Amino acid sequence: MAVIFNIIGFLIAYLGAFTLLPMILAIIYREATYPFLTSALANLGLGIMMILATRDDKKRLISKQELVSLSVILFLLLIILAAMPFFLSGQFSLNEAIFEASSGLTTTGVSSQITVEKLPLSIIFWRAIFFYFSYFNIH
Repeated sequence: MAVIFNIIGFLIAYLGAFTLLPMILAIIYREATYPFLTSALANLGLGIMMILATRDDKKRLISKQELVSLSVILFLLLIILAAMPFFLSGQFSLNEAIFEASSGLTTTGVSSQITVEKLPLSIIFWRAIFFYFSYFNIH
């Protein structure tokens, strides 16, 4: 199980690092940075703690059962963590933020917002990054 937490920790830390990219855009366009900074710090902190907690465990191959567990846990956890900037921006309710993140992770492209163009550019950029990287999950 430690191998699973190690992998999840790395992926959460990567998500936190990528959350900093729209923050740079928010600084340039003078938009709110706290949704991205808060989310990045939380994700990086959680990811690094998971990595450090499992770093001394011996590396081994993952069984099929552990791989299924990893997939389910990671899918649900990444949706919740990726929804943080949407929710913290104040543009989305909690349900809408989770829907937006899940549609990004599954690459459906559906949005809960009627006019996406009216959102802050940093939020649109976060959507684009999430859709772009989730595209590689299916290819």
